[in-house]
Amino acid sequence: MLRQASLNKMYKEPTPYQSINRHAIISLASAILALLSFCIGAAPLPLTALVCYPASILLGIAALWNGIVSMRQIRASDESGQSLAKIGIWVGSFTILFVMCAIALVVVLWPYLSEFIREIWNQIVY
Repeated sequence: MLRQASLNKMYKEPTPYQSINRHAIISLASAILALLSFCIGAAPLPLTALVCYPASILLGIAALWNGIVSMRQIRASDESGQSLAKIGIWVGSFTILFVMCAIALVVVLWPYLSEFIREIWNQIVY
């Protein structure tokens, strides 16, 4: 009798798992890529900001949009992935904010930066 109870516990039916919302996964992946693109754009390499910052903004918008869509779908269905969607929304929106701040900072400081670069160039050449 005891042995039969232990066998029943061992061969119990597996519990069904909730499927993860696809938009939540896409939101998290695009948020990670947006953050990575922003970090690469901030590296002191020539012309990386011109390529990486627009890509970072586009990926941030994709993360934000897919996160919002997935939150709506998760509320309406029985899927999981709410935490992935929230992370995608937060990281995507902060990445967009950081890129906008970096662009504004470069625009404000451009006269000083151009003069500094010109002085360094003159010292190298002459």
